[in-house]
Amino acid sequence: ELYYDAIIAAVGLGCNVIDTAINYREMKSERVVRWAIRSLKQRHSNIREKLIVATKGGFIPGDIASGERPSEYFQNRFVKKGILNKEDVVEGCHSLKPEFIRECVLMSLENLGLDYVDIYYIHNPEMQLSEFSVNEFYQNCLPCNTHYPVTARRNNIPGRHEDG
Repeated sequence: ELYYDAIIAAVGLGCNVIDTAINYREMKSERVVRWAIRSLKQRHSNIREKLIVATKGGFIPGDIASGERPSEYFQNRFVKKGILNKEDVVEGCHSLKPEFIRECVLMSLENLGLDYVDIYYIHNPEMQLSEFSVNEFYQNCLPCNTHYPVTARRNNIPGRHEDG
């Protein structure tokens, strides 16, 4: 795949930042990054320490590998599990609910095949301004910023269980 080849070539030329997001290509982007990093590690065992891996959450992702339509995936992965409900979603595609962000962090770590990411962004949080005042927006952002460290480590995420 061209995307995989581009990552390998870029790192080979000295690029050390890999930026992706859970919603890019319905999670396929993060999974290709996983394959690329895995391949790079076979050639250079310490390559992970030299890379800055960034990902983002906030947009409701689909999962191309699930075979479900995005609306079905949303219902099955987030609504039925009590992670999100319609009131938590802005413009039909975005949420800052802490439980949702937590779930996205965990899903991204799984997709990337990593124990941590170096940078975790809230993806386009300003979308929330279409339904919330500036003060409400900042209040909604605060839990996301205080509950999850800048470096999201799998074992440091509140409420994470080894089986989940």
